[in-house]
Amino acid sequence: MSERLDSQLREALSRFVHHRVSSPADAEDLIQDILLKVISNPGPAQADQQLYWVFAVARNRVVDYYRSRGRQLPRVSVEDVQLTADEEREVPAIKEALSRVLGELIDQLSDRDQHVLRAVDLEGLSQKEYAKNLGINYTSAKSRVQRARKRLRRVLEQCCSFELDRRGAPIACEPNKGNECC
Repeated sequence: MSERLDSQLREALSRFVHHRVSSPADAEDLIQDILLKVISNPGPAQADQQLYWVFAVARNRVVDYYRSRGRQLPRVSVEDVQLTADEEREVPAIKEALSRVLGELIDQLSDRDQHVLRAVDLEGLSQKEYAKNLGINYTSAKSRVQRARKRLRRVLEQCCSFELDRRGAPIACEPNKGNECC
């Protein structure tokens, strides 16, 4: 690998890891671990696959970092996310694909769970409006939503493995062995 390519790879890895790990010292340690692994294992023979492999190694090392510490990743709100123009153009397609996949997974739940999730999470009805429409109290509606979301999460976790960024937002999804759901 040329010195210039080495430098570019190091910079790209640095951005990748620092974006996902809040501690600069931990991020630098992870980058060193990743580079050691990359140097000690040549990866795939095809040149066009090597870059993907390097970032797969980096992604897995970041996931291992959080798993080993038993940390809960912090959550991020939609307002905190700044999208580039290219990402903005991709949003409708991503939302449509996500809705399709979520719709299929929601279909695996009970009718009651399907109803609450479609009303509150997909159609945007507030939990208070949902309670009023059903003629139940707000606390009961909140409980239904929480239970339905937990059941949906179990279905999702059976189907896929998720990678979260340092804020807790999903950044990658990989089907578990034998699944093609995400």
